Amino acid sequence: VAGVIVAKNTEPVKVSTYLLTKGKFSDFRLLATVKLVESEMHSGISFWGRIAPEHGDPHTYAGHLVMFPSGWGMYDLFGRNGLPVDGGPAKKVGKQHDWNDLEILAQGNRVRVAANGVQVVDWRDPEPDRIKEAPIGLQLHANTVPQEIQFKNLVLTTFPPEDKLITVK
Repeated sequence: VAGVIVAKNTEPVKVSTYLLTKGKFSDFRLLATVKLVESEMHSGISFWGRIAPEHGDPHTYAGHLVMFPSGWGMYDLFGRNGLPVDGGPAKKVGKQHDWNDLEILAQGNRVRVAANGVQVVDWRDPEPDRIKEAPIGLQLHANTVPQEIQFKNLVLTTFPPEDKLITVK
C-alpha cells in the first residue's frame, strides 16, 4: 500500500525487531497513524534508548516504548519492564483492528501521548539518566504467530515549540 510502512511476519519472531531512524532524537513530537491488522499482540514506538543487538536481533531496542493497541501503556525494554502508566484511558478511545491517530510528545523527562485526539499519558521519568538521544523505532513484536502492523502519516518535529499535545480536541 502506497505511503504505508508494513511490519509483518509469517515465521516466528524470536526477539522484537524495529525499523529505526538514522538520526537520534531526545525532544520531539511524533505524529503517526497506526493499525494492528493481524494478531492480538501489541506493537509500539521506541525512543530514548539504544540499539541492543546483544539480545539476539541486530535491530532490537533497549529503551522506552509507547505501546498500542493491545496493552496500551509504556514499557522500558530490557530495563525496568512495565512503567507505571495507566493504559485504561487509551483503551477507552483506542481501536483494536482499525486506524489510531497517535501523538507522542517527548520533552525533557516528560512523555505525553494522545490517542485519537484524547490525552492518554502524561508521565515523567523519575530516572532521567535513562533518557538518551536515540533512534526512534517502529516495533514488530516477538511472536510465534503471524502478525501485521501498519504505520502511516509519520511526521517528526524536533524540539517542538509548543509545550502541549496539538492533536487533543
